[in-house]
Amino acid sequence: MKRVYLLFAVVAVQLLWLGWNYVERTLELEHAPVLRIECQQRDPRDLFRGEYVALNAGQSVSLAQAGKSICWDAGFCDAVNKDWDWVDDKRVERMATNPLQPRAPQMEDSLNLVKHGEPRRVAAFWRVGEDGLSRVVRFEKPGAPSDGAEEGETRCLMWMEVFSHLSQNEAGEWEAYVSIELEFGRRNRLRYYVEENTGDMYNIWVRQMKREWDDFPADRLRYTVDLAIRESDTAVPRMLYLNGVPYAEAVKQIREGTFAWLSEPVEVTGTRGRNRGIFRIK
Repeated sequence: MKRVYLLFAVVAVQLLWLGWNYVERTLELEHAPVLRIECQQRDPRDLFRGEYVALNAGQSVSLAQAGKSICWDAGFCDAVNKDWDWVDDKRVERMATNPLQPRAPQMEDSLNLVKHGEPRRVAAFWRVGEDGLSRVVRFEKPGAPSDGAEEGETRCLMWMEVFSHLSQNEAGEWEAYVSIELEFGRRNRLRYYVEENTGDMYNIWVRQMKREWDDFPADRLRYTVDLAIRESDTAVPRMLYLNGVPYAEAVKQIREGTFAWLSEPVEVTGTRGRNRGIFRIK
């Protein structure tokens, strides 16, 4: 009999812990700061976890937004400023006409940018723009003296990668471009779960509405998402919008033919096919 009581006690403690953990996390998300940012749709479905919209959500920022705790050395600049290609079976080097110059550390234990290296964690600071969307205004090394949110800023830990290339302008000069890609996770797996058969816009358009694949106005569809930032600096999708309409309602309107598509197409440029840019060094 004592063993039965002990078993019930163990189960009760586990249930209480799970319940408390759920309540605590729910309360945390209710009071967490929220970022509304533009994003893009990826693979829409997971057979083992239900239907969801997978999101590319992050931000591409320029070197001008690097805070005092971020620096780059001569080796990094050399990797950005030089390139080469084969011309008539000869290796020809290209040099940037707007070369990136080294930036000395402005404080002890600064974070050095690494090109083509492992992603690194940075503290990104967001501000809300006139259009209601949040954008990164600067990024710092976590724990640095300058790692502190100012009034109106929201801080979030993110993963950073550096991308660059040389591009030839109309005058035949090679110009250097570099951008910092910030993601909410090492693999940026943000999932917004939806009702069955509503996760894929193409599927709704072709199979459910019997429309032509090529007629789908994908460039007139803008995805934005509300992300709740937890105390652990992880992002949790709270609401997904299509052209400003909550996702479930937008799907309903698309099926009924009452959805307001954008009058102007959304530009999809930048690295990795995302709606981002790669910035010229000035």
